[in-house]
Amino acid sequence: MWQDQAEIVPEWKDAIRNRGIDCNFLYTGVPGSGRGWGISFQLNLKQLSTGRNAGSGTWAGAANLYYAVDPVSGIATALFTQSVPVFDPVVCKVFGELEAAVYSGVKAT
Repeated sequence: MWQDQAEIVPEWKDAIRNRGIDCNFLYTGVPGSGRGWGISFQLNLKQLSTGRNAGSGTWAGAANLYYAVDPVSGIATALFTQSVPVFDPVVCKVFGELEAAVYSGVKAT
């Protein structure tokens, strides 16, 4: 689940990684942060500026439902909006800000 499946099955690599949408930017608001694909979510291959560690998983639903699970820090973040269009830039920005605030708050304690 936490291992990049694109690396395990080489013939999937191009199909999985080249979907035409930079989902990592859409899900996190952080362009160029690297992505892989686990069995149940997208993996972040690099640490994000929000605080989320490399190896974390993230996903989004059609109604702008976002979540991320960070097994290194034990932090999970979620934002459920029930709004359209999917990947609304305002909602994506809010999710990035929410995540940054959670990590900042945890570090402060």
